[in-house]
Amino acid sequence: MTTPTPTRGKPGRKPDPMTAVITDVRALAAERLNIPLRGGANPDRAQGHYADRAASWERIYAERDHPDGRDAHMLARLYRALGATEASTARGALLDLAADALAAVADLDKAA
Repeated sequence: MTTPTPTRGKPGRKPDPMTAVITDVRALAAERLNIPLRGGANPDRAQGHYADRAASWERIYAERDHPDGRDAHMLARLYRALGATEASTARGALLDLAADALAAVADLDKAA
C-alpha cells in the first residue's frame, strides 16, 4: 500500500479580521433587538443630560492635538446618540460608534 502524496492547493487568503468580529456582534445584537435606546422612568428628561455630555466629550476630543485613542470619540458618539432628538442623528452616531467599536475589537484581536 502506498501513501498518497498530499496535493498542493492554492495558498489560502488571509481571513478578514472584521468577519469574525461582525459575526460575534451579529449574534449579540440578535438578542438585544426591541430594547429602547433610552430607558428609565423619564427617558425624555435624560435626553438633555446626554446631549450635554456629548458636547463635553466632543470638546475634549477636539482639544486633543493628536488623538491618541478612541475613548473621547467613542464617548462623544455614544452620548450624541443618546441625546439625539431625531432618529437620523441617533442612527448616524450609533453607526460611527459601531465602526469604532468593531475596529477596536479587531485591533485587540490582532494584538492577541
